[in-house]
Amino acid sequence: MHTLTVQRLGGAGGASVRGFTEEDLGTPGFAEEILAQLTEYDLLICQPDGEISDDGMFRFARQLGPLTSAHPSLRLPDPEEISHHLLPIDSQYSKADAWHTDGTFNDYVPLIALLRADILPSYGGETAWAFTRHAYSSLSAEFRSFVDQLTAIHDNNVAAVEPPVDGDPEMIARYEMFLANRLETEHPVVAIDPLSGDPTLLLGAFAKSVIGFDEGESRALIELVQRRITANENTLRWRWKAGEFALWNNRTTQHYGVNDYGQQHRRMTRFSVAGEPPVGLDGRASRLLRGNSSGYHTTALTRTA
Repeated sequence: MHTLTVQRLGGAGGASVRGFTEEDLGTPGFAEEILAQLTEYDLLICQPDGEISDDGMFRFARQLGPLTSAHPSLRLPDPEEISHHLLPIDSQYSKADAWHTDGTFNDYVPLIALLRADILPSYGGETAWAFTRHAYSSLSAEFRSFVDQLTAIHDNNVAAVEPPVDGDPEMIARYEMFLANRLETEHPVVAIDPLSGDPTLLLGAFAKSVIGFDEGESRALIELVQRRITANENTLRWRWKAGEFALWNNRTTQHYGVNDYGQQHRRMTRFSVAGEPPVGLDGRASRLLRGNSSGYHTTALTRTA
């Protein structure tokens, strides 16, 4: 039976979790205990006793909820096939060095992300998280009442990059599909976190404009709120050790892969748990305006044993 040790890492959020093995990931109640801790801290740095295999991560992630496709441009995945859900985050193809919440160019924004450190550089390569639920609660009442009314357009073209010209053909194909499938979604800037029920800020690198404002005004508004989200007191930066994995609430955080390790190789493994479209304070849900986001849809948003 697992005995978890949970230790807070930062004032805005984040905790380390120790005292478990891969075998514990499949025990009754483990997922519920982890979800309870995640609801409180928004980010868990999980430090297992021993290695956690791809299969172990897959089985654990499925207990947290139905999984998205490995890539939003892929077809609706087979829930039993691990390769349909496992996404390598490889520095040879992408470094994710911008503050972002995963998948906000979709209407079905993922709820939870799991990221395991596989290959690490000899220096650098940390990940930083910003806690958007905490950032919202720290705003003045007057500013909160203003941003409560805002709606933003998110677009996967904002952070698009050219696909690599050589390397793994499957990875190249995923990048080409991503760029070919232009996705655009309307989201409330303030949305309700499904885990805690608290309001949280929904922006990041994929946010390109604010409805009702011109280009310059939109850019200024997004930058203003982003500065509050990523203020030092709202963030946590983590130096990885091989085999650790992070588990975070994708609706209450942004994250940033720090690109300070030159040409060294950095490789992570990610799974994403699906979520319903975000809902604003007025009850209106996010709305897909363009593209096909079926890779992030699921037929039944219920936990899978």
